[in-house]
Amino acid sequence: MMALAAGLAAGAGAPSLADTASRLVPFIWCGRPVEVQDFPWQVAVTTRRAGVEYSCGGAVISDTAILTAAHCVTHSGSVQPVATVDVTVRAGSTWRLDSIPQSVARVIVHDGWRGATEPDGRDMGIDAAVLILSKPLANARPIPIRTAPVVTPLGPGVVAGWGLYGEGPQLASRLLGGKVAIIPAAECRTLIPGTRVGSVSDHNVCTRSDMVVQCAGDSGGPLVIGSTAQPQLVGIASWKLGRGCEFTGTTHVGVFAGAATLAGFVQRHAPAARTTQDPPVQFSLWPRGRPESRYCASRKGEWI
Repeated sequence: MMALAAGLAAGAGAPSLADTASRLVPFIWCGRPVEVQDFPWQVAVTTRRAGVEYSCGGAVISDTAILTAAHCVTHSGSVQPVATVDVTVRAGSTWRLDSIPQSVARVIVHDGWRGATEPDGRDMGIDAAVLILSKPLANARPIPIRTAPVVTPLGPGVVAGWGLYGEGPQLASRLLGGKVAIIPAAECRTLIPGTRVGSVSDHNVCTRSDMVVQCAGDSGGPLVIGSTAQPQLVGIASWKLGRGCEFTGTTHVGVFAGAATLAGFVQRHAPAARTTQDPPVQFSLWPRGRPESRYCASRKGEWI
């Protein structure tokens, strides 16, 4: 099992996955290039812990609030949030480092998070946190939170992020996306082997794919259905089955904090955030380019 936050040693270019919390981090291995204009709610979240920077994703839910994973913004193995001075958010650019870092005024961790460091067969808690920004984002495009439960068939969804992408141990410099099938927790548990199946709870939503998978650096990123004009947030990336990202010939399974479970928490701390129970519009968030990685382009399987 693997969590989706990627660590970068301060001053170095290679991600360090030494921290325990990194085992809970993911993202878009074998993703295709996408533009932030098509995913305007997507942000990059950076957290500094013990001299190491960790990269995650997040979703804009109002012009002053970001929804991300709790394990991205808490101390390893703890429910205690990191100091606000150690968290920054980048928004509005396809390229990870092109936008100006935004400071954070408050870090609010879901009270259902239990500080898990890896899926151990117990309920890991609700892996979600809200970041309140010091000032509003310019030209913000918040994404509505879907409060209706996930049922099969919900249809395809899209994940996106700047995590590891299939070409060695480095984060993607540009935004990558991939199509996945969304499945409810009950179906997800049939795909998780051994005792770790207990770490998938009813408040989770899962994805499966033959090729696209969350990898280090994508924790906290949004799982989305619908279209750019009418998107719906279905989940926030938490962890994935397996310790590597490479294609192994088996189904990739990603586990998310379900958005329907998060609606009340979000509305308490970010009352301007919108929710929806509308049926999703026809899926049209299709990343069109070739896989960024030559490794992925050479594999047989369904990407997006």
